[in-house]
Amino acid sequence: GHYSLAFDLYNKAYEKEGSIKAAYNLGVFYEKGIGVRQNREKAKEYYRRVKDHVAWDAYSEAIFRDPMLPYYRKALRKLIR
Repeated sequence: GHYSLAFDLYNKAYEKEGSIKAAYNLGVFYEKGIGVRQNREKAKEYYRRVKDHVAWDAYSEAIFRDPMLPYYRKALRKLIR
């Protein structure tokens, strides 16, 4: 039930470290209005950041070991709808 706090923490993690996991979660929060006012355009903005990260990391094997990869794929599907 601490959605606003979670949103703030993910936002800080993204701003400070560029965490792609945080970007994905921020997209979900904006998409569904969790802890923040629903904003589909902001959600798409964060999902695009995920897409860019996955495209960049596709040249290394690290992306294939990332346990968040199935979730990133969901974000990419939402962008093409």
